[in-house]
Amino acid sequence: PPAPAPAAAAPAATTPARHVGIRAERRNGRFVNPFSERPSFLKFFPKFLSAKNNANIPCEQELNKTLPVHKPEWLPATHAGAGVRVTWLGHACTYVEMEGLAIITDPILSERCSPVQWAGVKRYRPAPCQVPDIPCLDICLISHDHYDHLDHGTVTALARRFPTMAWYVPLGTAAWFRDQGITDNVVELNWWDAHVHASGAVVVALPSNHWCKRGLNDDNTRLWASWAVIGTKHRYFFAGDTAYCSAFEDIGRHYGPFDLAAIPIGAYGPQTIFSEQHIDPAEAVKVHVDIRADRTIGIHWGTFRLTFEFYLEPPELMRRHAALRGLAPDAMFVVHHGQSALVGTGADKADTDVEQLVTAV
Repeated sequence: PPAPAPAAAAPAATTPARHVGIRAERRNGRFVNPFSERPSFLKFFPKFLSAKNNANIPCEQELNKTLPVHKPEWLPATHAGAGVRVTWLGHACTYVEMEGLAIITDPILSERCSPVQWAGVKRYRPAPCQVPDIPCLDICLISHDHYDHLDHGTVTALARRFPTMAWYVPLGTAAWFRDQGITDNVVELNWWDAHVHASGAVVVALPSNHWCKRGLNDDNTRLWASWAVIGTKHRYFFAGDTAYCSAFEDIGRHYGPFDLAAIPIGAYGPQTIFSEQHIDPAEAVKVHVDIRADRTIGIHWGTFRLTFEFYLEPPELMRRHAALRGLAPDAMFVVHHGQSALVGTGADKADTDVEQLVTAV
C-alpha cells in the first residue's frame, strides 16, 4: 500500500475542564453511571435467552442486494473544503474528514467482535476496507472498551501504520493501550474535559449512558464517553454507544449546533432488555434534536447481530420518527458500508440518494 500521508503532530496540552454537566466519579475503583443502573446478570441473562430473534438475516446473495458493501472512494488528499465528509466503515466506525483532519471512531475491521478471532459474534457484512487501505489519520476517538468498539487487531494495526495519530480515550483506558505497547499520543479524559489537538481543533470528552467490561472482573474500571470535535468552522459529534439520558441536552446547549453527528440506531431490540444501554431509533431522533445536530448519520446497525430486531428495521424506524418529529427528510440518513456523504456545505451531496436509500431499507 502507499505510504500514509503525514498525520498531525502530537497533541497539545489539556485545557481546564468545563464543569457544565455531570462529571464521572469512581467508587471503590469503579465508575458509577449517574443516569441509570445496569441490570444484573441474573436479571438480564434469562430475558436474553428467552427473547424472540426477529433479525431474520438472509443469505449473502440477498444481503448483497439489501446491504451492499462498497469499496471506499478515498480522496487524493484529506477533505479540507467546506463541510464534513463522512464514510461509514460499519458498526460505529466512521471515517470523518473535516478542515483537513482525518478522524476515525471506534475502529473495528476484524471478522469478529470478540476476545479471539476463532469464536464470538461474527460480521454478517464484511468490512469495506482494511487498515492498509486507509490513506491518512490524525485522530482516533474511542467511546468505551466493549469488543465491538475497542478491537485489539484493528487498534494495533492502526498504531503501526499511523504512529503519530492522537488517541482520545475515556478515563481508565490509557492503561489498556500501554499494555498493547501504544504509549505515545494517548490522551485520557473525563467527561467535559477539553483538549487542544496540534491542529488547533478542540476534542471534548462528553457523557453517555453506558457501561464497560472487557474481562471477568473489570466491570466499569474504565469510563465510557461520547465525543465532540470542534474546528474553526465545523463541529462533529460522535455518540459512541449509549442509552438515552439528560446529558445530551447539556451537550447541545454548550457545544451545539453540530454540522454532523454519528448516533447509534441499532442493537436495541427488545427494548425491555436493552433500554438501559442502547437507544432505539426514536431515542436517536431525540438525541439528534437535543444536541442540535444539523445532520445525523445512523450508525451501530447492519454489521454484527447483537440483538433481536429485524436487521433492516433501524433506518426505517429512524426515518419514521424523524418525520413524526417534523425533521427534514434528509436530516437523519444512512449510507451503505463504504459509502460517503458530504454535509454542512450549504449544498449537501452524497455518494447515493440518501432519501431513496433510507426509504429502500
